[in-house]
Amino acid sequence: MRAFALEDGTALAHLHNVSGGLLGGDYLAMQVNLASGAKVQLTTTGATRIYRSREGFSATTQCNEVSIAEGALLEYLPDATIPFAGARYLQRTSINLAAGPDCSGGRFLRRVGKRVASFLSTKSSR
Repeated sequence: MRAFALEDGTALAHLHNVSGGLLGGDYLAMQVNLASGAKVQLTTTGATRIYRSREGFSATTQCNEVSIAEGALLEYLPDATIPFAGARYLQRTSINLAAGPDCSGGRFLRRVGKRVASFLSTKSSR
């Protein structure tokens, strides 16, 4: 992946999933580590489609681990996740916030003090 530099110094990176969608048993993992002072905007290039799981296959799973150092800024702006009828999908997102950073952003999460509120999937912060 190659990041593009924006005028304000933020690095813009696009995540690509070249498949037509995810099937039962698929496992995606993403790890993001931001150093102190880093500014990153992370987006996807399209919706994530979760197709019906076949009998005997495990759920489609996506695990995200994010670490944000003091003074760093992450804007995570994924496109929609579209589950089709019969899909089984498990998403786990862990966010480690150093003292000082703030998180905000639409669908992904809302920061309330040191707690992270979950909208559609399991999230935790340290």
